[in-house]
Amino acid sequence: MNVYVDDSLNDHTSLYRIVDYFAAAATVDTRKLMVPKADQFTDQNEGIERLLLQLERLGGFRHGCGAGWSDMHSAKKAHAAVKRSHYVSCWTREAESVALWALYSPSLTAVRIQTTVGELRAAIEDLASRYSVLRLSNSDLGKRVVASIESCIVPVQYICLENTARLVSRRVGARRRIVERYARHRREMPTLSEMGENFFSREEQRRLISLEGSCRVKDSSFRHEHEVRAILKLGEETVDERMLETNQFADLNHDSNSSFNRLLEAWGHVDRVCYVQLNLYSDCRDRP
Repeated sequence: MNVYVDDSLNDHTSLYRIVDYFAAAATVDTRKLMVPKADQFTDQNEGIERLLLQLERLGGFRHGCGAGWSDMHSAKKAHAAVKRSHYVSCWTREAESVALWALYSPSLTAVRIQTTVGELRAAIEDLASRYSVLRLSNSDLGKRVVASIESCIVPVQYICLENTARLVSRRVGARRRIVERYARHRREMPTLSEMGENFFSREEQRRLISLEGSCRVKDSSFRHEHEVRAILKLGEETVDERMLETNQFADLNHDSNSSFNRLLEAWGHVDRVCYVQLNLYSDCRDRP
């Protein structure tokens, strides 16, 4: 599985993070880096961009979203599920930052570690291959297994979540009023094919959040972190014969394999694995 790397980054881009001394020593000793699920982070807004975008697009809870939620309670469950399927390794492009030292080393016992995008990409590719769905065989039938879905290395997008939530609420309200006006006049809302060729381009320009994945957005109050994230999405399901049949035709690097991609997207959140381990190599060429 190829790792998507944002155009603003390249293999030689240096990345840094401040970690506890003992955690850093363990990383050096074992050549492994622990990567937690997004639900292990203290920020409750992790993964919130997908929920906001679905609300904006679909006009509120009562219209549902086609993704398993239709009210506040089910929306919270869907949000939690997003966080339980994304594993995130957090880095920064800032070599030195007083704010980050103050935040991550309050007792003055932490150290700074450094890597490159290329080294991190190699480690993510190794992890994705270890969790590849293509490894499954007849011996896995009926078992619960975890598989890699997609992965990327991207800069965090900083937005004012409070303003965005307020604008989404206004847009949802406006959409409801339009629907109610059509209902009063006993007229059907126009179908997508009747909305004109410019409708989709206008909607794209008006979108409040540009969503290409999850766990890529943070509140603008964190802007000083200049964060870059390595994100791996995993899924967990019980293996059946349909999965094995689909695997025979799978090409993970081919975007046109829609049936295989849909199968992976339907995999559920991961319950059993709170952390995954990245195997670290001193050079991308040293991979086994």
